[in-house]
Amino acid sequence: MWRPWVNASASEHKSYVHLDIGAQRTVLAVHKKILAENGPYGAIKRTAELTEYSESTVKRVVARKEPRKPKVNKSKFTKIDSFTKDFIDRVISDFYSKNMSPTTMMIYEELTKDGASFPYSQSYLCKALKHLGYRYSTLNKRQILMDSPRLLNLRDQYLQEILRFRDLGKFIVFLDETWYDTHDVANKGWTKEDSNCTLDAPASRGKRIIILHAGSEDGWVDGALLLSAKNMANCSADYHEDMTAALFERWFENQLLPNIPAGSVIVMDNAPYHSRQKELVPCTNTKKGDIQKFLKKHQIDYPDKATKKMLLNIVKSKTFKKSYHVDEKAKERGCELICIIIIHFYLSTYFI
Repeated sequence: MWRPWVNASASEHKSYVHLDIGAQRTVLAVHKKILAENGPYGAIKRTAELTEYSESTVKRVVARKEPRKPKVNKSKFTKIDSFTKDFIDRVISDFYSKNMSPTTMMIYEELTKDGASFPYSQSYLCKALKHLGYRYSTLNKRQILMDSPRLLNLRDQYLQEILRFRDLGKFIVFLDETWYDTHDVANKGWTKEDSNCTLDAPASRGKRIIILHAGSEDGWVDGALLLSAKNMANCSADYHEDMTAALFERWFENQLLPNIPAGSVIVMDNAPYHSRQKELVPCTNTKKGDIQKFLKKHQIDYPDKATKKMLLNIVKSKTFKKSYHVDEKAKERGCELICIIIIHFYLSTYFI
């Protein structure tokens, strides 16, 4: 018998498969013919031999009595082509460019606006978005802050400055700090309750070591490594709070500046302990007597019976040049300082 729907040999039976409607009709017709000629005994086995499908597949088709349309695997999203994917990406990107958080309904309305051809219903759009890698989750506000116009402008200024110094052939040094807890151990691992799967971890919390160093394209600066230890019981969760301006300034003056060429360019982030001012301009937290002393020092007159608020308004009406400890020390060596915004982590010393 000629069987145009089969390419394999009769001895090779196919495993569990989903047959299309045409193949199901063929199986039913062959089975019906065998029943009419030979009766029900061995009809399933003979049909499987002739159609070269497994007996289980033939039984399943015969049991239904009518061809059934096979289920569509929705997870494949066969309707999503590159044009539709780009269309969805553009719509969602436009919402965020307008500082709007899009919902499924907002996206669907935009996709179907002005009679645009979109192959999914609104209820199916959510699954399509997940297939494309989108997740309805908490927004990354840090990224929004990083992309603000003010910070983007500061980033561009930094890039222009660093390129200018490189063109001038300046020796550029990058500095940063990190930490290490001496008794850090792994928190998870494969273990059993009735076995000796334990770590030889010390009972005490140990010490936190602050590591401060500087380097350039030629490698680490000789003699600039600083290791400062502190008991963990006295440490905060954020190591930045364990680093002090006095410690940094002492390292900057005694270990960094003497070991780099005069006229170098020093790059660092704007952590508070990097930029301690020599003289703070009074603010609302400043005592009234200190504000008066500040105004007298700068030879600024004020009424004898002025209130604290009046004194602060006088301070705000004037412009004071900020002076930093590390800036003064760098100038003595003929060095220049560049500060990068700490939130732009990808511009840190390790990625320059």
